[in-house]
Amino acid sequence: MTAISTFRFHILLVDNLFIKGYNGRIVHGAFLQFIREFNEELSTYLHEQQQRRPYSLTEMEFRKMDDQWIAFFDVNTLDEKLISNMIQLLVSQDSHEIFLIDRFCPVFKIEYQKSVIPDPEPLPIGTRIWLNFESPTVFSSTKRNAKTDPFPHLDVIYRQLIDTYSRLVDEIPENDQALFIGYALNQLATPKFKMKSKHMTIGHKIRVTGFVGSIMLMVEDNTHLELLKPICKVAEVWGLGSKTTMGFGKLNINIYEPETTSEEKKSEEEVVDTPKH
Repeated sequence: MTAISTFRFHILLVDNLFIKGYNGRIVHGAFLQFIREFNEELSTYLHEQQQRRPYSLTEMEFRKMDDQWIAFFDVNTLDEKLISNMIQLLVSQDSHEIFLIDRFCPVFKIEYQKSVIPDPEPLPIGTRIWLNFESPTVFSSTKRNAKTDPFPHLDVIYRQLIDTYSRLVDEIPENDQALFIGYALNQLATPKFKMKSKHMTIGHKIRVTGFVGSIMLMVEDNTHLELLKPICKVAEVWGLGSKTTMGFGKLNINIYEPETTSEEKKSEEEVVDTPKH
């Protein structure tokens, strides 16, 4: 049974350090520098994985604890080398710091959890699946003159979902991926959605256009869609699309089967709130 490991870094922001705007690139640089100082061999190994980075990162979030601001971000991975080194870091009694913007900040806690990917099985007809894109999501464009595609077309979303699952969990031949996309387009309705584009500047004047918001999928026919639940779980933990090592593509996915209780229905209504970004 496949499980994705997640390590959450909790950071004490020195002098209430204020980080403005989208911070995924900052998280990416800070994490790699942290690894380099912790284990140079591991750092070299991660840099060698140019095409397919063996981890994804979330954008940094902030919380006030008493009068002190703290930040946290997640590192998700299936890579055994990275997992073993992170566990070693977790159990060590050494104190650690991470460099953010212009100063070192203490890492006061690292949490570890495993997310088990469910086995393939059909979801009941009438099941509602909410895909909530919480951080800007970017898909590589198939057009010659464009690097990214700012429009979340359903066929592209399904292609990204099945491709991410195939790459991380269980390799699926391209022909079977194409069949899945076709079944999804024909058998999943989209009765509700609330999307908007999101423009960001990362690094030095690098402009990126992505999207945030929510899409509801309704299972009208579950034939040949046994992978729907596991691929959603993978995407929720790992992220979807390009630049997931910079916090892009964070998803929160809620699945409501037909026998949903009144409390779950109320929760579902709250899911469609205005996107965070």
